[in-house]
Amino acid sequence: MAINLCRFDPKSFVPYVRQAYKDHVLLKAGSGKKMNDLIAKLQATPSLKQVTFDEQASEAVRENNKAVIAKAEAKPTKGGNIAKYNEIKGGDNTSSCAEFTFPQFEGTTGQQFIALQLALDFEDFEGAEKDAAAKPAALDATAELADAPIPAQPATEAGSAPDKSTGSEVKTDAAAKDKPAKAAAAAGKPTKPSYSPILDDDVQFVGICNKVHPKTVNLLQVLYVKAVSNALV
Repeated sequence: MAINLCRFDPKSFVPYVRQAYKDHVLLKAGSGKKMNDLIAKLQATPSLKQVTFDEQASEAVRENNKAVIAKAEAKPTKGGNIAKYNEIKGGDNTSSCAEFTFPQFEGTTGQQFIALQLALDFEDFEGAEKDAAAKPAALDATAELADAPIPAQPATEAGSAPDKSTGSEVKTDAAAKDKPAKAAAAAGKPTKPSYSPILDDDVQFVGICNKVHPKTVNLLQVLYVKAVSNALV
């Protein structure tokens, strides 16, 4: 299994990763930005525990792939393996799972597929798209708060008694002034660290399904499941 080849000797996959960034349409010509990060991770990662096929994970990817293929979509729906696994196993196992869906794989070896998944996991194009879509809304909110007028304090007539307010008005104004800065900070928050379940030592089981698809030639589903301790607390 190519996954285990990578986990046994991560640095041996550096040439496959370089080739993926050179040849694949999603990564070549500078589209991929994380090759050096991924190579550094592979070179620094020690040998990891081997994974084994899990009956329920395998059933989940088969059933999910069957349902997705039946839709015959030009752009197959991604995901669904974790939901199917939860349905089969019972309970919510989402936090211990990771999944990968890939249509129209044109490679010829398992090593090529694993290198491609590693690269796409690290690039996280879909996560980047979601972040990019969220930023305009956050920036709009920032602009609205920045432009919002601060209520003027009532003028004090000469000889009138000192204002005996509690100071809450001043605190409210200060909070209003501070909101744009907080919103801007949220809009530019740091990105999450790059991650791939292939290089996660806690992953113990996998389910893999590769089937013919009427529109994309093939459709691959992979489900990774972490070991869950059943020790009594």
